[in-house]
Amino acid sequence: MSPIPILIVVGVAVLGIFSHQVIKEQQGVPPPLDFGDASAEKGYSMFDFIAHRYDAINRILAFRMDVGWRKQMVQLILAEVQDVADPKILDVATGTADVALMTASMIPSATIVGVDPSNGMLDVGRRKIQNQQRQDQIQLQWADARDLTSTLEPSSFHAATMAFGIRNVPERNVALCEIYNVLTPEALLTILEFSEPSTTEGAILERAAGVFIQHVVPFVGGILSGQPRMYKHLQNSIKNFPSPVEFEAYVNSLVCTSSTQPSFNVEQVQHLNFGSVQLYSIRSLKPLVEPVPEQVHQQEIPVPGEPVDEEDEAEEPTVEAETVAA
Repeated sequence: MSPIPILIVVGVAVLGIFSHQVIKEQQGVPPPLDFGDASAEKGYSMFDFIAHRYDAINRILAFRMDVGWRKQMVQLILAEVQDVADPKILDVATGTADVALMTASMIPSATIVGVDPSNGMLDVGRRKIQNQQRQDQIQLQWADARDLTSTLEPSSFHAATMAFGIRNVPERNVALCEIYNVLTPEALLTILEFSEPSTTEGAILERAAGVFIQHVVPFVGGILSGQPRMYKHLQNSIKNFPSPVEFEAYVNSLVCTSSTQPSFNVEQVQHLNFGSVQLYSIRSLKPLVEPVPEQVHQQEIPVPGEPVDEEDEAEEPTVEAETVAA
């Protein structure tokens, strides 16, 4: 048996004792909505406060399993674009550019654009990109997932990724439709996200993973980052996020155009880490050729008092005669 599940159970038992009071205080606290809205009023993202420690804390709290989850996601993108010359890939909620860098490494021919609403996270990501000399392959820019088309070209990306970001977006339908707008027809969108694991009777490891994600991670993350409120948000946002079944149905029901047809189809849902993490493979249903509205020919009616072109009048019987003869 792998030692990782044992470590999780032990971690839950030990840290649960110390986190009891913190857990009690967290009950019923709604998640903050300043997920990254660097508006003129606030000018910051909640992630700016933890950006400098974000990667290290993630590796510790996830026992480095998050690296494997991201790799599985990028492998789906690799299979999708392997026959595309110079593919262009969008990484939404790129954060510190972990997924963007992994994509660049696994798909050397790709150009990656990473967008995020946290300038602090983007600054860390740019330093990592420079250290790995990937500046020519990866471009990072500030953007709100709910307004991608103001800075990105429509139908310009062959695939898109989003790791642990959709949970933090208040208007998920708007963000998903913005991604739809910048994807090429029938492109693939992959989403990694947390959820509350199933707590069916007998599912001991699933229960342990749930307690670990919901209580131990916020407690330890708050201590390591010095920002307990930020990791309280993690617990609450997971609790308020739809179950995998609910999220799949939600995505499948989205309509992003004037058509009444759905805009996405969830092709596969992979359950990772004892059901606490899901990897969604979502197909854009944007048609290869956009339907052209039927145009009704309207005969030009001459304005009373204006002279009528005699040549036009003479041509009309000729056309009619040729049609009849044919």
